[in-house]
Amino acid sequence: MEHKQHKNKKTFNWLLSISILLVIGTAFMRGVYVPHAGSVYRGFPIDWLVLHSNYGVEFLFFGFILDVIIFYFLLKVLLRVYKRIMTKSVE
Repeated sequence: MEHKQHKNKKTFNWLLSISILLVIGTAFMRGVYVPHAGSVYRGFPIDWLVLHSNYGVEFLFFGFILDVIIFYFLLKVLLRVYKRIMTKSVE
C-alpha cells in the first residue's frame, strides 16, 4: 500500500511539474497573445502575464494557477487514456 502512495505522489509531482512548464511555455509561444491598449496579455487558455508598453510586467497569479490546474487535469486524462490503450494492446 505504501508503494502505491509513493507512486501516486511521484506521478502527481511529474504531472504538476510538466503542467507548470507548459503554462510558462505557452505564454511565450508566438501567436498566443492578445494585444490590448498598449499592453500584451499572454497565457493560454487564461491570460496570466501582462507585458506593458513601458517595459513593465504584471503577473496575474489567479490566471496562472487556473492554467496550471487546467493543464494538470488534461495531462491526467491523457495519461489515463494512454494507460488504458497500452493495457488493451498488451492483451
